[in-house]
Amino acid sequence: MNFENKTKNSKERFSVEQICEQGAGLMNEDVFFAQGNVFGVADGASSSNDWEDPDGKTGGYRASHIVEHVVRTSEDLSPREQLLKANKRVDEEMREHDDIDIQDKCSVWTTTAALVRVEDESFLWAQIGDSRIVLIYKDETFKTLGSDLDWDIEIIALWQKLVQKGVFEERARDNSVIDKQVKKVRSRANADYGLLNGDERMEEFLQSGEKPLENVSAILLFTDGLTIPKEDPRLEDDIAGIVRLYNEGGLSGVKDRIRSLEKSDPKFQRFPRLKPSDDIAAVAIKFS
Repeated sequence: MNFENKTKNSKERFSVEQICEQGAGLMNEDVFFAQGNVFGVADGASSSNDWEDPDGKTGGYRASHIVEHVVRTSEDLSPREQLLKANKRVDEEMREHDDIDIQDKCSVWTTTAALVRVEDESFLWAQIGDSRIVLIYKDETFKTLGSDLDWDIEIIALWQKLVQKGVFEERARDNSVIDKQVKKVRSRANADYGLLNGDERMEEFLQSGEKPLENVSAILLFTDGLTIPKEDPRLEDDIAGIVRLYNEGGLSGVKDRIRSLEKSDPKFQRFPRLKPSDDIAAVAIKFS
C-alpha cells in the first residue's frame, strides 16, 4: 500500500509530510509513524532464510512494525529508550517461534530506525543503521545526525562487477555469490555496524542526542529507499541532492526523481542496486 499525506499540528508550529511506498518486493517492510510529537521511520530487512510467520509476514516486516508499535504505546519514553525497548521486544517475540535460531544473525528479524521527539525549543533523536535524520536550516545548509554507514556497500559493489560481466537477476539475492556475501555482511551485525535485531549489543551502535530547534526549517527522516541512485556505490550518498529536491517539491519530489532514475535503468547497468526499486518511508517536519 502506498501513502502520502500532509498535516499541520494543532498549534501550527509545524506541518508534517509523510510518504510510504512499496518497492519491487512482495511486501513493504518500511513503515513511518507519527504519534503525538514523536516521528520516525523503520526499514525492515528480510531474514536470509526468507522466514515468514503464519500470516505471511517477513521478519523484516515484524521488526519494523514492532518499532512502530513501541513508539505508539510508549510516548513517555525518549526516542533512545523506545528503540532499546523495541530491540528487547524483537528478541522476546522471536523466542516465541521455535523455527528461528536467534544465534544466527542471518535468521533473526532485523530493522533500521530513526526517531525524533519535538519539544518546545529542542528535539530528541535516536538512530540505528542506515535510516537517516537530516536537519535543514533556514540558510539552506544541512546536517546529518547519527551514523552514515551504508552496510550493504560491499554487496552492491560486488553485484556491480557481476552485472558488468553480463550476470542479471531481478533480485540480486537470487544470485548465489550475492546471497553468500549478504550472509557474510549480516553476520557482522552489532559487531562492525549496528542493526535493531534483538541483540543487546545493538545499544553500542545506537546513536542519540538532543539538538536545539533554533534556525531549523525542517527535519527529514527517511529509509534508504529515499536515497538517490548513484553510479558508484562507494561514493557518499547525495544528501545535498535530496535536500535540494525536497526544497523544490517536498518528499514527493524526491521520491518521484528516484523512481524515475530507477525506471530508466531496469537492468542495473547505470545504477547498481539489489532490486529494481526499494521500499520508501519518509517523514518531513517543516517548521513555521
